[in-house]
Amino acid sequence: MASRARHCTEGRSAKSHLRRATSAATASCCVFVFARNRKVQLEYVAESILLAPDGRIESSTDLLVTNKSPQPITKLELLYPHAYPVINQDGRPTMLGELDDATHLFLRPRDSLNALYNLAGNRMSVESDGDPDPILRVYQPDPSCPSRMLDYQGRVVVPAGLTTAELSPMQFSILEALGWSIFEWDLRKPLECNDRRWLRLHTRPLASAVNRRTAWRRFLRMISGRLRYSYEIFSPADVLYRFDVALSSLVHILEPRDYIQAKLLRAATGLRQEWIEPALAEGTETHICDWRIHVFPRRLGRLAHADRAGDVVQAGGIPNFVRIGPREVIVYEWKAGKVNVPEQRHNGKFTISIEASYDPAYLAWLRWIPLPIAVWWLVERLANLIAR
Repeated sequence: MASRARHCTEGRSAKSHLRRATSAATASCCVFVFARNRKVQLEYVAESILLAPDGRIESSTDLLVTNKSPQPITKLELLYPHAYPVINQDGRPTMLGELDDATHLFLRPRDSLNALYNLAGNRMSVESDGDPDPILRVYQPDPSCPSRMLDYQGRVVVPAGLTTAELSPMQFSILEALGWSIFEWDLRKPLECNDRRWLRLHTRPLASAVNRRTAWRRFLRMISGRLRYSYEIFSPADVLYRFDVALSSLVHILEPRDYIQAKLLRAATGLRQEWIEPALAEGTETHICDWRIHVFPRRLGRLAHADRAGDVVQAGGIPNFVRIGPREVIVYEWKAGKVNVPEQRHNGKFTISIEASYDPAYLAWLRWIPLPIAVWWLVERLANLIAR
């Protein structure tokens, strides 16, 4: 009991120190994938981001991964710029928010997560060549020549084990304060040299600090038409860079003379040594060929604004309208990677800043209420004038 009380006290003190040392995290999207001492090539990535009226995001990231090293890959590691707080529940660490390995859903072509591949001009098929793991083929228009189709194919091996990294409670507190998460993807079958494999990450984290509202405040802003949320999408190269900067800044702020801060300093230094340095080490490389981003505002309607910078270009109109099932939906699309942006003037880095506002349908009707009142008042005034 005394030990548990001491850990709880340390945890509260650590979070208090971290609140003073860090700022609110931005609602960010994207993921950085790497394999230690291996060369990974992401042939194709489709990131679908759904914005919810409560400020949360739901994302599905499809990756076609190729091993460009002579040695097999047994594990992929992911840095994700969104916090997944871990709490102790019944003596076990429990993660808040939803995180799934949804690779198996590739084998269900009509699943909602495959909606992009069922649009006009796109196609997907699952083929068998006698191997127990089928081949998935995705046909997408070539961005440089829309009349030509690109054929992306790789094997679907399920299940793969997606888990949070094994970290200390202090390290989990640091990640929560900074707004980051670290995951590990254990591959059931090793990815051999030049093999291609499909993987799908499906996430639904909690709302970030910048978009978090109390229920009462959200209601007041919603009925007044002033409910706005901010999001940021950045490149995988930026994910690694920003995580490194966030940890390095925290290390410089902490004072080793204070007991709690000294423990935080050791934990932050350990995070950098265990995750940043291996990702930056010689022999560890991640190359991106075709990265496509699809943002669905859903009930938020059209985005208030969407600004881009760096090695990313707009795909189609802003916005585009696509038919998914019986409904026509709004989608904002961008593309990056060497296939889409041959001249990488910013070393593959890019940022897309988005602001979405919730505009309920009844507000459009409320705007017309003053008109009949004004007409009625005007008619009454004219009638009084005529009666005189």
